[in-house]
Amino acid sequence: MKTQTILLTEEQVQSLMDWKTAVRIAEELLREQGNGNVLLPPELLLSLRGRGLDSYLSAMPAYLEYLGLAGTKWGGGYGENNKTGNLPYMMQVAILSSPITGEIYSIMGSTWLTTIKTGSETALSGKFLAKSDDLVVTVIGAGLQGRASVRCWLALDELGDISVQELRVVDLNRQKSEKVAAEARDAHPGKSIEVFDNVRESVDGAHVVITATTATEPFVDRAWLRDDVLIASIGSFPEFDPQAILDADKLVVDNWEQNKHQGDFSKLIEEGKIARDDIHGELPEIVAGKVPGRESSDEMIAANLVGLASVDLSIAWEVYRRAKAEGVGTIFSFL
Repeated sequence: MKTQTILLTEEQVQSLMDWKTAVRIAEELLREQGNGNVLLPPELLLSLRGRGLDSYLSAMPAYLEYLGLAGTKWGGGYGENNKTGNLPYMMQVAILSSPITGEIYSIMGSTWLTTIKTGSETALSGKFLAKSDDLVVTVIGAGLQGRASVRCWLALDELGDISVQELRVVDLNRQKSEKVAAEARDAHPGKSIEVFDNVRESVDGAHVVITATTATEPFVDRAWLRDDVLIASIGSFPEFDPQAILDADKLVVDNWEQNKHQGDFSKLIEEGKIARDDIHGELPEIVAGKVPGRESSDEMIAANLVGLASVDLSIAWEVYRRAKAEGVGTIFSFL
């Protein structure tokens, strides 16, 4: 019998997944990964910036033993899309397969999965690394990644895992911030969701600051931040003042091998100012309870979360299961 492969568009993927389910699946994956039930080799990065293109691509395979699933994600960031506005900066596709026979279960658009994955990681970092009550959370960047961070933090708040008193959104384009905030207010009526024009003002007094931008240079000054803040960077390049990272009581990554080459810690690692021994722990270890998260209310913690493909694939697996049950998608066979 021929294996049937389900092809899913971005729109179909979004219709089959919600924010609260996604963060729960992401937390399960991180726990399983922390317990050694996920195999995640370092992603293979192909940078085209030295070839005159503002693009990078990555191949990101993983084996989710607890689900009996192998898969990979392929895609990256394309600076040209920021100039035209016709396509998202991030463009991704996910492939799910049998680790036993290699049969392909599904191929699906993964740009939205990438954003919800990263948003889930930042929200879950808040559950384990932020102060516990009445959080003021600032999200810098109102693109797809920023939008996902906003929605995942509010989803985790609705689930009762964290307490968000106020959520702030800031972007160079105020119209984008307003759009993200309006959507979040509609989904979470009664929540305080404010739009700021100025980064410095938006981080003043914030307990959590998340950067989700395409910036290539730091733009958040250490002097603007509380001494008990959780800063979480999900951009591909440094976004925080290096001193903010060096001042942190704890440094957390989602995957050391990936963080050596991408994100806020990468330049400091390259300069020899951060070594593996300086890292308090990886997020999966913390979620699994093998490494403690926040241990004091006055700790300053810096998290560099470049994103784990294993999280995408765990959410993609549930999308595939729902698509199969509901008859969604285009069915075909490679054989």
